[in-house]
Amino acid sequence: MTTSNDRTLASDPRTEDWMPPQRLLLSNADYLLLKSGDEGRRALQEMLSARTESFRAALEKRDPVGALGCLDRVSRPGVIDFWHSIGCLRPDELRDCLADTWSLIEFPHQFGINAWVKMFKAAGFVTDEPGIVRPTEQLTIYRGAIEKRRRGMSWTMNLATATWFAQRWSMLYEPGQVYVAEVLPQHVLGIFNDRQEEEVVVNPRGLRNVRTNVEP
Repeated sequence: MTTSNDRTLASDPRTEDWMPPQRLLLSNADYLLLKSGDEGRRALQEMLSARTESFRAALEKRDPVGALGCLDRVSRPGVIDFWHSIGCLRPDELRDCLADTWSLIEFPHQFGINAWVKMFKAAGFVTDEPGIVRPTEQLTIYRGAIEKRRRGMSWTMNLATATWFAQRWSMLYEPGQVYVAEVLPQHVLGIFNDRQEEEVVVNPRGLRNVRTNVEP
């Protein structure tokens, strides 16, 4: 008997008729081609066709990460959430999609913390580096942010990294602070180190004793 896990994503009844709309396949930078007249519009259409074909080919190979690579990065969380909501991803595929996408998103809260937490919980512990496992003891973690963003999902085990982010907020937006908190293992959703930031992704509801640590 063929199960949903045996099908390609392209032949799964839940996804076979779905293709991402044009706005998900093209970035704002791509749309700048439109300003260059007929030649730009032709180039844009060729780009759209190529990405559509690549997206479908990745689904045929049951390669959701490859399919996501055809999309504008800010669109990827919504597509992962769609796939997850209709139940067409295995837990390992969901983990791979989250590991591939999380670090590409500049401001994850814009997609919705509840949606992220739901997907991370369904995937289990997520990491981008083999051998990293969920901690077994409470962690002390740090976050560089503005006051209203202090209870976010993205933290770090490295104080210097948090200080850098606090200073970045101060330079680009408004004064940032370094916050420190504790989190129990069951609320650690993932650990990422692809940018050497020792990033810890948490369920914000599990944060304990969030307080200002030092001035950046």
